[in-house]
Amino acid sequence: MSFKMKGFDEFSGNINELQQNAKELESNRSVPLEEVFTEAFMKTYTPSGSIERFFKDGGFEVESDADFEDIPREALDRYVAESTSFHSFQEMTDKAVGEYIIRKLGF
Repeated sequence: MSFKMKGFDEFSGNINELQQNAKELESNRSVPLEEVFTEAFMKTYTPSGSIERFFKDGGFEVESDADFEDIPREALDRYVAESTSFHSFQEMTDKAVGEYIIRKLGF
């Protein structure tokens, strides 16, 4: 006696898609800030609608990767702590990266 399991093909397809998304994440070590700090993330967690606006509102001029690297972390952490519920830019980044990974995995 046997029975047909419904939904197995769909489940199998979802697993394959998840594996593919995980491989893409693994191979992509550099991601633009705008993809990590999405408009939705910024509107939810900051008073700004974009990461560019957030930097500008904080008095940081960021036109390039070098500009971003040159921001004094103490000043950025202070601005993050004053204008968000995060205690540091690293904490804010960790949250944004976590959400980015969830999106990329397809959840």
